Amino acid sequence: MMKKILVAAVLMLAMSAAQSFGFSLGNYKGPVELKLAGVTQYSQGGETWGVFALSAVTNGFTNKWSAGSGDYVYGILYGITDAQAAYANSTGGYTLEQLGGHFALYQSSTELDFSTLAATSRTAQDKFTGVTDGALLLSGDFASGILPSPNNATIVQYLESNQTISNGKGVAYGDVNGGSLLSSFDSNSQDGHDLFFQFTIAAAGAPQNANGWTQLINDPVRGNVVPEPGTMALLGFGMLGLAIFGKRRLNREA
Repeated sequence: MMKKILVAAVLMLAMSAAQSFGFSLGNYKGPVELKLAGVTQYSQGGETWGVFALSAVTNGFTNKWSAGSGDYVYGILYGITDAQAAYANSTGGYTLEQLGGHFALYQSSTELDFSTLAATSRTAQDKFTGVTDGALLLSGDFASGILPSPNNATIVQYLESNQTISNGKGVAYGDVNGGSLLSSFDSNSQDGHDLFFQFTIAAAGAPQNANGWTQLINDPVRGNVVPEPGTMALLGFGMLGLAIFGKRRLNREA
């Protein structure tokens, strides 16, 4: 009887450790890339902000999660300011250093059409109707160190021209600080940071620019999924239960 109880308890603990709702990477632990695309606006106050949609999370070979069937993830980035005007670099293009910035990802059961989203749907610095209405999965800050610079830039864009709206690419580090996935992505695996953003930038065309957007952004974000402390504790209790049962069984047989 004791054996059946302990086995059932271990199975229940294992099931609760693996159980998840909505967005889930299952039991996968290791390197991941978050595939995303979105739009940004350069506001009159000098702030760059935007919204994006997560399409998939991959380990480089197979998708560990894909948007669809009532399971979607949307995000917002905000509070980014230019350190100075874009300056010429040695590659023949221009470099734009940016400061500050925050990001957040939310789970949603509703699919959004980004071609119809208007910049006017932003209701607060960190709120955008439809994008930030769901459960918070992950939040964080862009971190300095991506480029050796006295400006302590958090985001660096390499542009084709010295205009604010230009084609190009960008890089940034991110440190997570909140959300239900905080412990899973708090890895310090990207040069001492949790996330590494590497994205392309293009001037927004129709219909996006008609809705107040200035640029299109495209993936990816690299990170590393680590075991959650709660999961490790549950599995530990399960192993402890098996160990106690094994010891008692040995004592009886002796």
